[in-house]
Amino acid sequence: MRRAFAPLAIAGMLGGAVAEDKADILTVTAPYPPTIDRSEATVLRYELQVANRSDAPVVLVALEVADAAGRRLGALSGAAMASAEARDDDDTASPVLPPRGTTTLHIDLALGAQPPPAMLVHALRFAAPGPGAVPRQRVSQVAVDRAEPVAIGPPLRGGPWIAVHDPSWARGHRRMVYTEGGRARIPGRYAIDFVGVDLAGAITSGDPDRPADAIGYGAEVIAVADGTVTRVRDDMTEGGSIAAGGIHKTGEAAGNHIVLKMAERRYAFYEHLKPGSIAVRVGQRVRRGDVIGALGFTGDSTGPHLHFHVADAPTPLGGEGLPFTIDRFVRCGRYADLGSLGREPWQRETPQVITRRRPGGNVVVVFEKLSGPALSACSAAVRGQPAARKTSG
Repeated sequence: MRRAFAPLAIAGMLGGAVAEDKADILTVTAPYPPTIDRSEATVLRYELQVANRSDAPVVLVALEVADAAGRRLGALSGAAMASAEARDDDDTASPVLPPRGTTTLHIDLALGAQPPPAMLVHALRFAAPGPGAVPRQRVSQVAVDRAEPVAIGPPLRGGPWIAVHDPSWARGHRRMVYTEGGRARIPGRYAIDFVGVDLAGAITSGDPDRPADAIGYGAEVIAVADGTVTRVRDDMTEGGSIAAGGIHKTGEAAGNHIVLKMAERRYAFYEHLKPGSIAVRVGQRVRRGDVIGALGFTGDSTGPHLHFHVADAPTPLGGEGLPFTIDRFVRCGRYADLGSLGREPWQRETPQVITRRRPGGNVVVVFEKLSGPALSACSAAVRGQPAARKTSG
């Protein structure tokens, strides 16, 4: 069972009498340190694992977060805590943690203009079920990894592309936990699925069930940094129907893919690549901007797209997802409701050159080496004119 908290905003102190958890009813730990995500906002993303060590259920009442000096950074309580809950097996919100039960709190702590603190202090309040129960409080600390996100170039050219991701999705990459070698990890904590789109919001130029008709299918995938190819898979085929794509076993979910080692414990992952498109081999050195493959529809995929993420280990499920920033892209607009993708136009905005950020959730972007061509393509999209997209195959 997993619960998720929405981004924590600055909040006032939660009042009421509270006693310390001297009986050690709860344990609260962070399996991986908070890391800095520089997307549309600067956010600390991390998980807290909460275990109920008692033989009775408890209700999670509130969470307060502060820095080591006691400056309050955020808080959740009541309906906000319950409404942000998400589970793999049941989307029904419930604040009750059963006897000997465990849960994971996925926390996205918005920092605003504040610098990341060195330490976070959590006060998790809980109580026995029923009215009149006096809440108790479990206090824990976790050190923050204040390293800046991995700086890279774009994984694609041209556009427009939708940067599909949202940390609040119950079954999104941000909350998908995988166990390899006896350890649970979140490889896609900062993953983005890049989907090609046209000006009308369509994601196909023909038969919507034919992968090769998808906008962006066959687009050149490029190296985001100088590095060495450490892993390649190119033996998976594509079906002729998107609807019949199906679910693959765990080892095949990434489809045809490439792993590029950029530095120690810094690996770039490109997944769902087109069969026969991979142009590199294990051990090969590549330069930033080199074409290494093409966007496809292999593995577990609801439609042709490029899954991209950065992790600290070279296997698709064996690393912790790391934050990254793309040095330059142009933001053209966004989808406020991704459910309208493929049926309605995206919301156009004044083109904006963004530097050293990760594209925000469900925004529409254009990639180019120089700002001029990118701005022209994005401006054309906003004016309702065709925008160039480089594709192959």
